[in-house]
Amino acid sequence: MHRNTFKIITLFCATVFSTASFATVSVVKKSNVKNNNVESAKILYVGDVTEKSVTELIASIDEINASYPALKHLYLYINSGGGDMASGYMAYEAVKSSPVPITTVNSAFVGSAATLFYCAGKERLSMPAASFMLHPAAASNIKQDYLKPNEIAQIK
Repeated sequence: MHRNTFKIITLFCATVFSTASFATVSVVKKSNVKNNNVESAKILYVGDVTEKSVTELIASIDEINASYPALKHLYLYINSGGGDMASGYMAYEAVKSSPVPITTVNSAFVGSAATLFYCAGKERLSMPAASFMLHPAAASNIKQDYLKPNEIAQIK
């Protein structure tokens, strides 16, 4: 994030805690800074990729884009082991189509469905000790949760 001594750049922090029971969005902003002076914002996405958490993420992206006309850059910090692939695709489209460019940052761990929207960022960064987890695609199965291609080959 660049520093501009002439204008005050504030931190907009929308934290999305995704659990089955709740999602929370909170804002941290200096009270004396007007929305027209905010040039940079940050979203923290922590938790599983679910319909609810991705809906909160999309709402946060849309609200930031609508509320801060001078916004030049949006940072999306991700710490997620993944989850629902369809929700991951929804988040991918939201990140990719944001009018303000989004830089995605692996803040600790990005895995599975979370890699979808991580890869959607105009720029992709990672903290030094962060890690990624990718695995083969899986198909639903009545007897198990999901079958991976290598498990299908073993069954044959």
